[in-house]
Amino acid sequence: MLGICPGLPKAIRARWDDCLRRLAQAAGDVRDWDVFISETLRPALDLQPEDPVLLAVHDTAITRRHYARATMLAQLTEHQHWPLPVLHRDLTHLGNGGAQRAGPAAQERLAVFARRRVRRARKRVKALARAARSEDLTRVHRFRIVSKRLRYVIEALKPVLAKRYAKRLHGKLVKRQGSLGGLIDGAVARRLMMACLEMPAADAVRAPGAPGAPEAPGAKVAPDRSATISP
Repeated sequence: MLGICPGLPKAIRARWDDCLRRLAQAAGDVRDWDVFISETLRPALDLQPEDPVLLAVHDTAITRRHYARATMLAQLTEHQHWPLPVLHRDLTHLGNGGAQRAGPAAQERLAVFARRRVRRARKRVKALARAARSEDLTRVHRFRIVSKRLRYVIEALKPVLAKRYAKRLHGKLVKRQGSLGGLIDGAVARRLMMACLEMPAADAVRAPGAPGAPEAPGAKVAPDRSATISP
């Protein structure tokens, strides 16, 4: 979608930008906790399975992840009524717009649009690359996001792009995204670790599944040992 959004009618583009941003935000916290648990805590527990602090952090992270998942599901339930039906309507409308009837002239217009789109996005990536050399995590994260968007643009428009974009540049972006993703995930892991260490004791916060607390459907709540790591 990111690749073709600039070519859409302005009203549809604005609607998609808002809707997709909301969906990404709804899932973002759950994704962060999942990565933290699977790539940081579980490998650490494999090495030190009886460590009481690691066990307490793991249980606290599971509880936080359940809260995040419950929040995400509540937001997605709202999205079922709006805006997802609106996006479906837009896609149906665009699908009836004659894509199957597109001839050589339309293909050429798409190719021109694709080259212009990639060049503009590439300039932005280069500009942010210079700013990201400062190793400021906010700038690095922004650089990663625009690099990811350029990658998606190339993937969406690959059939009408030159090989230097479709293969060479795309390969560089995939490699870069992996290294930058590891850097950002490490920063997120440190933030979530601090959140777990600073979480109030179990008697101050209800765990999911307790009376009056939100519960993630199908989730099994681990015992909360956070009191053992109170600051």
